[in-house]
Amino acid sequence: MATLFESALTNLVDEGQAVSRKALSMLSSPSRGESTAFAQAWPSISLERRRTIISKMVELGEERFDLDYSALYRTCLNDPDAQVRSSAIEGLWEDEGWDLASTLIRLLLSDPDQMVRASAATSLGRFVYMAECDEIEAARAFKLRSALEQVIDNPQESSEVVRRAIEAIAFINDEHVKHIIESAYAVRDEAMKTSAVFAMGRNADPYWADIVLAELGSASAAIRYEAARASGEIQLDRAVPTLINLTQDSDSEVQQMAIWALGQVGGKQAESALKALTQNKNEAVSDAAVEALDMLEFDAHPMDMLVHNIGNDIDMSEVDLTSAYDDEVEGSRDELEDADESDDEDTTINDLDDEPLDID
Repeated sequence: MATLFESALTNLVDEGQAVSRKALSMLSSPSRGESTAFAQAWPSISLERRRTIISKMVELGEERFDLDYSALYRTCLNDPDAQVRSSAIEGLWEDEGWDLASTLIRLLLSDPDQMVRASAATSLGRFVYMAECDEIEAARAFKLRSALEQVIDNPQESSEVVRRAIEAIAFINDEHVKHIIESAYAVRDEAMKTSAVFAMGRNADPYWADIVLAELGSASAAIRYEAARASGEIQLDRAVPTLINLTQDSDSEVQQMAIWALGQVGGKQAESALKALTQNKNEAVSDAAVEALDMLEFDAHPMDMLVHNIGNDIDMSEVDLTSAYDDEVEGSRDELEDADESDDEDTTINDLDDEPLDID
């Protein structure tokens, strides 16, 4: 009898069948043989169906922590369609393997499509961060930086790719990167200027304080949003009064980011404003304020928050925190294993065909 993976793969290839979320979930964590079977079958699927399948896989992967499509996404990095390649890069956002970084560098420097190159640049940002945390050896960090600088310095490269490369390299805090960010900020292009302000936040250096403060009043909602984010990342105390005003901004996304930033900056004035916002009639605003307050309180008293979460009625002198954590993890693992055991490996794809994805 066919395994669930085999049945789901057969379903993908059959253009006459709808594809369900349940069927796609059966593609998670494939064995080496199953990954090979997927790679062999994938090119036979029509373009529009491939695009829809991978976009739904990315959505599912973001919704459910237990799903892992990494091996399948890596196959899709070689797809002839740029949209599929870009979606595959997006799906690999948690993958921190250097082999992936090497592939992303190759795509950044040589992929024919600017959307893919831009996606690769964005994805490389986390590897730059890892390098700054000494989690990547120096030779590899140099290769990573060199690739991004090559793109930034290329006058023939599209501005979209360049600005994403600037965002990625911004985790590095040295004079050359500061010069890159300043040059981007000076460009008369709103998208590039927005990326420059974003990069200032990532750079997390008080050097940018005056510019960030000024851009909180920008006519552009996108720039106000990034300036609010940068205020939080730099923990810019002087920005608090303006951030409080931005919690009433006409743009809801700016409001949300200003609330988040207040939680990052902290202080009595920020705390008072956030407490008032928890009573706001707009549920999105009040929920964001609660989350920001939680973060502010955790940063101030991390151990107190841990004790509170475990329970106020427990005598902490008698609690083994390591054991309690292990028990919780083991309970979660048991639930997952019970769910796995309840699945019948011989179930047909028809038994799984709920919640169709409307793939034509």
